[in-house]
Amino acid sequence: MMFSVVICTYNRADSLRAALASLAAQEAPRDGSWRVLVVDNNSTDHTAQVVDEARAGDDIPGLRSVRETEQGLVVARQRGFRETTAPWVAFVDDDCTLAPDWIDEALSFLASGRPIAAFNGGVLLTPDMSPIEKHVLPLIIARHAVHELMARGV
Repeated sequence: MMFSVVICTYNRADSLRAALASLAAQEAPRDGSWRVLVVDNNSTDHTAQVVDEARAGDDIPGLRSVRETEQGLVVARQRGFRETTAPWVAFVDDDCTLAPDWIDEALSFLASGRPIAAFNGGVLLTPDMSPIEKHVLPLIIARHAVHELMARGV
């Protein structure tokens, strides 16, 4: 089962660096079952450099970025969705730190064969964490579900 992780960002290079580091630290195999796309929503900071550094590390499968010049999270997510071809798309915020087994858990759930169109988890905050240092299970949505919603005008 293949899915793409899409991270939309605007002038949050340092937060993005932490999010990408958590993806680089994933325990999941680098077997083509997942890849990452960063949608740069017209940043003026060093976002592009952060992505280039992460790409040079070669620890994040299929890491690439696109630039979306029209401002707004919805527009950026739509661009990310259009730029991916995987049957499942995970939208991860640029300030999220993913648990090391997040990709494995998502892939296992997807492989379970349940008839689902979307799923997500919650935010985990422990007493020793600041609100910025959170582990999340972001929304993952099926490509076919989005196409159906769009056809219905939703």
